[in-house]
Amino acid sequence: MKGLEDYVNKKSSEAELESMTQKLLQTKFDREQKDDWANKLRIEHQVSRNTPQRSSFRGRIRLLTAVAAVIAIGLLADPLVQNLLTTEYQQMADVFLQESMISTPVVRKGEDNVLEARLKLAESINDQDYEQVVELASQLVKTTKPKLEDHFFLGIGHLYEQSYEPAVEALEKARELAKKEVNFQEEIRWYLSLAYLKSERLEDAYLGLSEIVKLNGWKADNAAELLEAIQK
Repeated sequence: MKGLEDYVNKKSSEAELESMTQKLLQTKFDREQKDDWANKLRIEHQVSRNTPQRSSFRGRIRLLTAVAAVIAIGLLADPLVQNLLTTEYQQMADVFLQESMISTPVVRKGEDNVLEARLKLAESINDQDYEQVVELASQLVKTTKPKLEDHFFLGIGHLYEQSYEPAVEALEKARELAKKEVNFQEEIRWYLSLAYLKSERLEDAYLGLSEIVKLNGWKADNAAELLEAIQK
């Protein structure tokens, strides 16, 4: 297979490399999790076959070499490759996000249009419609008197929509406002730490999680688990 040989030897164009990468990964590892993929690699390298199948074996070795070449040439931006190489702390963060779903927030009275938006926001959070949460919270933070919770829920919406940098920005704003209030402080620490983790800002995540553990409050046990995973 000349195309595969060119691919392994890095003689293909960038477009050809990406195309071949997609085909190889989709054929061999169709939506498999990281652990399954790693286990298959170990099996292919360590287990010998009783029945000689040289051409098939060489094909598998070429495939493994090709996958290694993908990593070597810097195609880690490929979503498929990113999924296969997800770190332990990223996986844990995803689990804790699912366990930390926000319930219906308290809606405070205010101007009619703002009150209506907050009621819809509460409904969207309860329905876990985070795209709608982002849309409504984005409107609320632009009003003349946005509240801490508007920025907080904007961050939550972005976080569950996997827009991690906007989530960090909104939650950092909420943290700034929370210095003058008692509400949401524990929640902000936790979700902001998860947002830092998901955006690979490990130093910020480490500081946030360490503070949660030190205060021994909400999610302290989960924060300790994440700290251990980060340091592995």
